[in-house]
This record gives sequence, structure tokens and C-alpha cells, in this order.
Amino acid sequence: MEVPEGLMDMARISDEDYKETMAEFTRSEGFRMFCSELYATSSNLNNLQDISTTEDLHFKRGQLAMIGFILNYQELMEQDETEGLGNA
Repeated sequence: MEVPEGLMDMARISDEDYKETMAEFTRSEGFRMFCSELYATSSNLNNLQDISTTEDLHFKRGQLAMIGFILNYQELMEQDETEGLGNA
């Protein structure tokens, strides 16, 4: 599959470069701002009053899962780094 213009070909990036770049990214002020915005959004999504169909429920569940993944991403990166150091 061809990588769209402006994006990186992940198959060509080493694990070390990926981890280093993502660790730097998750420590940035921009990432913290983005996570703060997502956290505020997630509290609005937790309101189940406006769900009228199972499709709405599944859609909202998917939104919350993605927000949860992003909000926990820094912790996952730090955990991966710690586990990697233990295996060295």
C-alpha cells in the first residue's frame, strides 16, 4: 500500500527511532494540551442520555476507546521503555 504524501512509511522506521520520537512527542506541551482537550471531550461522551440505538452505543464506545488509548499512550511508551531496559 502506498503511503499518502506527508506521512511516513512506518515499515522504514526502526524501533529505536520510533520509540525515541514518540517519547519526545508525548513529553511535549502540545501533546499535553491535546490530551487535556480529549479528557474534557470524554466527559461529554460519557453521558449516555443521548444514545437511542445500539449503533450509537457502539460508536460512542469506539470513541471512548480511542480517547482512552491516546490518553494512556505516554504511560504505555514509558512502560515499554522500562521493560526494554530490563531486558538489556
